[in-house]
Amino acid sequence: MVPASAATLLKEQGYEVVWMDATSEGWGKEEFEKRLKEESPNLIVFEVKTPVIKRYWQIVNEIKNNWRRTASQLQEITNIVLIGDHVTALPKESMENC
Repeated sequence: MVPASAATLLKEQGYEVVWMDATSEGWGKEEFEKRLKEESPNLIVFEVKTPVIKRYWQIVNEIKNNWRRTASQLQEITNIVLIGDHVTALPKESMENC
């Protein structure tokens, strides 16, 4: 399922959904972190492709290891989800690296 379609379906079911595409918006790390802290999400979903999978593992680990402990305004994130072709083909690899 295309992430935008999933977001639309969730909104239709009454969930609050915030769509952030840091890549298409041209955001750097600082802007992405700022926006994430402002939204304080309960769920983060990243669509990931093979050429950038290792970078996304780093991002997930930064969120898990740093933000949960240091950002008082960021509520505990209950789930971080990676989706996409690479994760679908090699799910164990991502589970071991995040």
